[in-house]
Amino acid sequence: MLVDGAGLHCQRAVSDIWRAAERGEAMPYLSRARVRADTGWSVRQVSQAFDKLMSLHGTSAFASASPLQQWWRDSQVASRHAVADSLMSLEIYGGGLLGAEPISPLV
Repeated sequence: MLVDGAGLHCQRAVSDIWRAAERGEAMPYLSRARVRADTGWSVRQVSQAFDKLMSLHGTSAFASASPLQQWWRDSQVASRHAVADSLMSLEIYGGGLLGAEPISPLV
């Protein structure tokens, strides 16, 4: 369900971007903020899914020969990227919903 939820949020973000691109219009700030929130939330859900998978697989999942350790590590690194940080993304979107001034140039 975590991966499925992440996919749904990604699909909504891509759909919003695609529709704006087809119209040749810049997305409004609040739409961009929601796309960023969807992105951050998706990354967070995938990271949580990997954590569960690693726990279920046991300590052998962390062996250097296991592809799971690389995928888990990649998800951990990706979740710390400035644009993918779920807490910052949710704060930006929440502020936008409340009419606050933009707090990040990365929206």
